[in-house]
Amino acid sequence: MAGTYSDEGTAALAETSTRRSFCQFVEVFPVSLQGQPPSKRQRSESGCSGDRAFCDKWRLSQYAQRKDYLLGYFSLWRPSAAKVARLIGQEGWRTNCPKAEEVVKMWKPSTKQKVETDPHVQHCVAEQAWTGLAIKDVGPPKGFGVFATRNFFSGDIVCDYHGKVIITASEGRAMMEDLKEEAGFVNPGRKACALMPRPSLAAVTH
Repeated sequence: MAGTYSDEGTAALAETSTRRSFCQFVEVFPVSLQGQPPSKRQRSESGCSGDRAFCDKWRLSQYAQRKDYLLGYFSLWRPSAAKVARLIGQEGWRTNCPKAEEVVKMWKPSTKQKVETDPHVQHCVAEQAWTGLAIKDVGPPKGFGVFATRNFFSGDIVCDYHGKVIITASEGRAMMEDLKEEAGFVNPGRKACALMPRPSLAAVTH
């Protein structure tokens, strides 16, 4: 048992030493979105370890930074692979970054707090500058309604809505029997939902 503890302790010390050495490595060669890993000559002239493993770890760190940047850039709406590819091209990244299709698969909707504090969302709310929606009069007895003019993906922000929390389509249809003149239906592309009046504000996703 003593030998086992000793081996584990030695491994832990080695791991700590490696982590400390890599921290020193990136102090000399900071990881950045646009940077390049140091060459063997640069590593030698700086007095840093010539171990290529540090360069590989540097590339992994940059890859993670670029992935986060791409996902953060499209935090409010799920992008198409073409839009991601265009951004990657604008950044000039030819290697060491996720493929456009991988970014689309990794995309997740923003948190409610992030959505409500995002400057672009606040601008859209203040100016009512939402895209992909149109108000149309479909005639009596329904009157005016909100219609999607493009496809929305699950998790996309559609618009701000002043009213009760959105309920399911089946619940809305049941309520429509009693509130035909007050309730309205919105179908932002794929999933029907009912909106019931009440003074509050919420970003609508589907």
